[in-house]
Amino acid sequence: MITKCQEPTTSCVNAPAQYAALAALTGPQDEVEEMRLAYRSRRDRSIETLSAAGVPTNDCRGAFYLWVDIGVSGLSGHEFARRLTLEREVAVVPGTAFGPSSTSHVRLSLATAPDLLEEGVNRLAEAVNDWGP
Repeated sequence: MITKCQEPTTSCVNAPAQYAALAALTGPQDEVEEMRLAYRSRRDRSIETLSAAGVPTNDCRGAFYLWVDIGVSGLSGHEFARRLTLEREVAVVPGTAFGPSSTSHVRLSLATAPDLLEEGVNRLAEAVNDWGP
């Protein structure tokens, strides 16, 4: 009995999820555009703040993340993320989670309130510059 339940729930997209996807694609799109513009604004402000602090970032256009180069800090992405969480109360994901060639990067999510994002980006930029040589 369990085997019959496992296959359609883990190996295939279940019926409720298919109906939800259909509703999302065929329903009103007003909120989609509103969020797209909100994420663009957050991205642009974050890039502006980081650039002003001399912290390079990738201009992501297809997601609500920024790829931040923290190489000047002299720390690995893992160590930087750990210290940023403990010392500055900002959470980012080490770049190595996305491949071994990303040791000097972290991923920053734009999916939070704009004022919290701005504070977090400022703390991240300060940390890069404070911890650098």
